[in-house]
Amino acid sequence: QQPDPISCSLPLPYLNIALDDSLAEPLSEPKPVDTDIDSDHTHQLPTTSTEIEIRRSSRHTHRHTWMQDFECYFSDISTPALVQSVNTAHTKFVDTLNKLQEPRSCVQAMQHQAWIQAMDAEIQALEHNQTWDITPLSKDKKAIGSRWIYKLKLKPNGTVDRYKARLVAKGYTQVEGVDFFESFSPIAKVVTVRVLLALAASKNWHVHQIDVNNAFLHGPSSALIAEVKQYLDQLFTVKDLKVAKFFLGIEIARSPQGMALTQLKYTKDILADTGMTNARAATTPLPTGVKFTEEAGKPLPNAEVYRRLIGRLFYLGFTRPDISHATQQLSQFLQAPCQQHWDAALHLLRYLNGTQHKGLFFPSNSVLELKSTVSRSTAEAEYRSMGATGCELTWIYFLLKDMQLLVSLPIPFLCDNRAALYILSNPVFHERTKYLEIDCHLVRDKYKSGFLAPDHVSSKEQLADIFTKPLPGSSLHPFLEKLGLITFDPSTT
Repeated sequence: QQPDPISCSLPLPYLNIALDDSLAEPLSEPKPVDTDIDSDHTHQLPTTSTEIEIRRSSRHTHRHTWMQDFECYFSDISTPALVQSVNTAHTKFVDTLNKLQEPRSCVQAMQHQAWIQAMDAEIQALEHNQTWDITPLSKDKKAIGSRWIYKLKLKPNGTVDRYKARLVAKGYTQVEGVDFFESFSPIAKVVTVRVLLALAASKNWHVHQIDVNNAFLHGPSSALIAEVKQYLDQLFTVKDLKVAKFFLGIEIARSPQGMALTQLKYTKDILADTGMTNARAATTPLPTGVKFTEEAGKPLPNAEVYRRLIGRLFYLGFTRPDISHATQQLSQFLQAPCQQHWDAALHLLRYLNGTQHKGLFFPSNSVLELKSTVSRSTAEAEYRSMGATGCELTWIYFLLKDMQLLVSLPIPFLCDNRAALYILSNPVFHERTKYLEIDCHLVRDKYKSGFLAPDHVSSKEQLADIFTKPLPGSSLHPFLEKLGLITFDPSTT
């Protein structure tokens, strides 16, 4: 007895396939369905999918609250979206985005000629600089592997400048105390870069950038700059990038009024990667009065996304000091973030979406002076913060001294806690202050030597509050201008 054919309808329209023993044969055109059912059967299957009516609910539904920042559209998944229905310009745009993606493995990079040339250039540079010596491997030693890191270097307008490939060792496979005892990576401090750029703006210095070690060259004349470049060119293979305009993701713009530092493209990339480009703007980085706890809602299924976002926000703080407190608060829950922390991070992204054109501005021909503000909730916390701030000021002071720049002393040191100021000026160690570490009393030594000049400031005028607590919009925005954070014209950034 032949098996009964069964007609099944796929989501695609006008396509019916008969499933029987003929499946072994190659499919060409749909075969007609035999609707004659043997009388011995007690039931009959429908011949077409139109005989089955799909019931749809008539209840009116409301969007969830978490969807209020998104524009949502509903479409029938049974209707396939064809590539032919998309216009040519959009297709080319998507194709360009796919080509500009950074490969995550050597296999992906080998599929593009530009990345192959970048890897060849890296090998040639390593051999030219005599990076390694080939030696026999001991039997009790294990060789450290290597991997390729790929990065697109962009021009100030966002277009591709060059394809960069770096061959690095897998240092994470080494065990501390067995394979190594200490490690050191010479990198520039963020505060150092900001100080140098502020000096260049204040004194109308020319800022040039070269590719040898990402350093800035300063000088009163182009002849001196050329002399330094020639000296470095004798030691290394350098690439002169001329006047600095784009440095480590930071846009640098000069005008007779001063220097502007923005991270507009970096901000747009963060918003695009998180799907917050069209989100409703927020007026503050964090909701006023928000309190975070370790167990605040359901744990996030993928904590890596949260960690990566916080890391990118930390780097964005180079030109956006207004998000420093929010980022620091959210970074306390990197180990096990919960839904409350993720919602707060999205709130911060909404704030960035409405203020993405903000950046630091250093005016030219201005008097550059060191000034410090400290704010904490208790006398102990504020005194400890004064010690940490004193160390940072000492570092900047000697940095400027190495550059043969004079700094007027004492440096103003503003604090809104009178108890902390009393501890600073009182030479006697009381029983209630003996628990403070000796390191905290460094600020007292700086005060005695005339390096710092502490003074009291009203809490309403305490600029450091923007780094220590979530402020309402009425208090936040007046402080932004005092920090040198202004909004730039989108057509000029």
